[in-house]
Amino acid sequence: MLKHYQLIIRNGEIIDGTGNARFTADVEEAMQAGAFGVSSGTFYPPAATASTQELIDVCAPLRRHPGVFATHLRDETADIVPSMKEAFAIGQAVGANLVLSHHKVAGKENHGHGRSTETLALIDAESVRQPLCLDCHPYPATSTMLRADRIHQSSRVMLAWSTKRPELAGKDFAEILPLYDGSIEAAIDDLKPAGAIYFVMDEEDVRRIFRHEKTMVGSDGLPNDTAPHPRLWGTFPRVLGHYSPRELKLFPLETAVRKMTGLTAEQFGIVARGRIAEGYFADLVPFDPEEVIDRATFDAPKLAPKGIEHVDRERRAGDRARRTHGRATGTGAASQSPVNNPSRSETDMATPHAPPIRQRRNPPRISRSPPTPCIAR
Repeated sequence: MLKHYQLIIRNGEIIDGTGNARFTADVEEAMQAGAFGVSSGTFYPPAATASTQELIDVCAPLRRHPGVFATHLRDETADIVPSMKEAFAIGQAVGANLVLSHHKVAGKENHGHGRSTETLALIDAESVRQPLCLDCHPYPATSTMLRADRIHQSSRVMLAWSTKRPELAGKDFAEILPLYDGSIEAAIDDLKPAGAIYFVMDEEDVRRIFRHEKTMVGSDGLPNDTAPHPRLWGTFPRVLGHYSPRELKLFPLETAVRKMTGLTAEQFGIVARGRIAEGYFADLVPFDPEEVIDRATFDAPKLAPKGIEHVDRERRAGDRARRTHGRATGTGAASQSPVNNPSRSETDMATPHAPPIRQRRNPPRISRSPPTPCIAR
């Protein structure tokens, strides 16, 4: 995936009106090399200054190289509907599979009003005209850079990291503000560069979005934060244990598994992944459906989950599995330490060590027709 931060690298070079052509060349080169598509982030500076037409121009290679256009919407608060319509227009213009990244209805003014009912109805209507999907994580809080607008929109804020004041990471922003005479601007100026966790969504909206048939599970985890959002460690086991039949009963367990495997593989055009089927890579995560649950919390965000002992990667009939217990292992190797072994310290668990992703030589082949219906199988 050619992500928005890769395009930002060249933003400072745009002084002669040729910037868009250079961006477009970057996308062309990436797609020829096998990228999944393009990710935009118009919520963030400096990409927020880009117009709809500029984004269409930059993504023009997607017309020749089937792929996805994944976007962090320009606004997820009061102007979420116009922002969604902008994303729809870009997806249609370049003929890409559209992915609404981390779909949410943010801001205190939207809480308790069921605004997600409106956004999901828009998604349903648009899905008749173009292929699209969305992802979500199972928490009413998000995490990104420290910003005044997000602070004002949130019911609670926690500092995730600060280069200048690392000792304040993990504290509520309400505890930090008295150090700056209550001034949000003064606090940001002293703490930045910094990131925060924002309680900016309504839990009912989160659950409603998760129930939607086109919603994939996505953690959006940030592994280098001093006090990270618990989604880094808890997203997938939380969906399996809390959102599925055992507790909230939002959907069957089979649907939960599909939302984090087969649905994602289909939407991103990942060949021979995401299903247990002949000819597919057997990427298996054995778990106990009666035990699996997240343990990471906002106060203790680095705790490994319960109920998942190991992961088997690319297992073939007659072969020993590539088995990993929280760290990458070689072919045929099997570690004896379970991923949630309580003897491992929280420091040891601070950064998940994912197995290396298989590199593909050819670009993904994604159909222009609507994807397979998003139902449990």
